[in-house]
Amino acid sequence: AALVHHEVLDLALDLADVQHGAELGYATKLIASAIQSGSAVVARVHPCLVARDHPLATVEGAFNAVMLRGESIREVILEGPGAGGKETATAVIGDLLAVIGTRGTGFLQHDGYFRGLDRMLVRELESPFYLRFDVRDEPGVLAQVAQALADRGASVAQVVQRSSGGVRRI
Repeated sequence: AALVHHEVLDLALDLADVQHGAELGYATKLIASAIQSGSAVVARVHPCLVARDHPLATVEGAFNAVMLRGESIREVILEGPGAGGKETATAVIGDLLAVIGTRGTGFLQHDGYFRGLDRMLVRELESPFYLRFDVRDEPGVLAQVAQALADRGASVAQVVQRSSGGVRRI
């Protein structure tokens, strides 16, 4: 019942989440994304469950990948060795300065257009989420969790229950 009253979720990731994701057929990856929705854009960095058969799921170690998705190009993925430490920081800052400081030149021919987009808050973006709850193993608890999610307009696609010492993991 306490779930009903909480508006802020603890978004911490731990080993149990990575293991549960793997059991469900996903790799856990740190993803930086920028998504355009209408005339606004939302940018974020977050841990993400990526289907094991998706090319981004196989990027390991010192390798990085960039995925571009659009109506005309569908999905393009570029993968290669990454740098570390100062090299990465310098490259990121250089890329940001190149995007901010250019107008209609280079790789981003329409970069001025993108700077003109409104910003959308992450909480306004509709996307699937993985949620893990530790609750008492009592009748009706799962129904309360499902009702709390439904009250907020969230649909549940899959539920996995694990019992450990009187606590049900869902």
